[in-house]
Amino acid sequence: DVETISQIRQELNQIDPNIIMLGEGWNMGDILPIGKKAIPENSAKLKGVSFFNDQFRNAVRGNVFHKTSKGYITGKTKDTDFLNYEILKNKYSNLDQMVQYLEAHDNFTLFDQVSGALPNRSAEEYERRQNLAASMVVLLQGIPFIHAGQEFLRTKMGRNNTYNDSDKINQLDWSKINRYPVQYLHDLIHFRKTHKYLYYKNFEEILDHIEVAFLSKHLIKVRQKNSEYDFWFFFNAYEGDSYTLVDAGEYHVYFADNLSYLDVEKKISFVEGENTVKISGLSTLVMKKIKSL
Repeated sequence: DVETISQIRQELNQIDPNIIMLGEGWNMGDILPIGKKAIPENSAKLKGVSFFNDQFRNAVRGNVFHKTSKGYITGKTKDTDFLNYEILKNKYSNLDQMVQYLEAHDNFTLFDQVSGALPNRSAEEYERRQNLAASMVVLLQGIPFIHAGQEFLRTKMGRNNTYNDSDKINQLDWSKINRYPVQYLHDLIHFRKTHKYLYYKNFEEILDHIEVAFLSKHLIKVRQKNSEYDFWFFFNAYEGDSYTLVDAGEYHVYFADNLSYLDVEKKISFVEGENTVKISGLSTLVMKKIKSL
């Protein structure tokens, strides 16, 4: 309940106010009046307490209780409100209370659900979908949460809640740490850490500077702009290439075609009338406009 969780937060503040406190703020049962429940809708009463955002999770990966359920990264757009910040601001009082995640300690791992929804695909395709998912967690607004092993496509052999299963099911297989998605996640995190100014503290800043558009059921555009920068993020869940218009100008590319360009300077230019950009299938494109043409 709100009172108990608030007391715990106060005690933690006495130890270290930087301690992170988050939990599953599910609205379950009718034991308490709605106003007393420790749920996101009461986050204004719970300063310093964060909540797992299951709406984001379910929209991006599908229903976690059904291994074959599809979400955005597996080709089914069921919910566009997970990026509707006008709605989200009425649920979370601050952005640091909204934890963006796709897997945690229970339910199917992300890889098990993706491979369950799309069986018999290539290893490369699974890695591309995993990287697309990771980019949405890390690059979008809110607090990113990555479950141990998610970065190397951890499997629990297709099993759901495994709290009472053996180490064989629950182990972290460190032999897989050299898989490409590990490096890709590393680069995503590095980008976020070196571009902290892109990650806002409140929803008012988002509404002032971020434009979200579902250009198709497979392509999301997020444009983040103010007087000092103009970033374009595209998330393409289609297996083939997607195309859309951008402003004429010169751009610095950070991620494209499932690759990172943080260590290699990559630029691309568009002139008026020839300003269509390609977003490769199952990939994220991140670029910053640096000059108008």
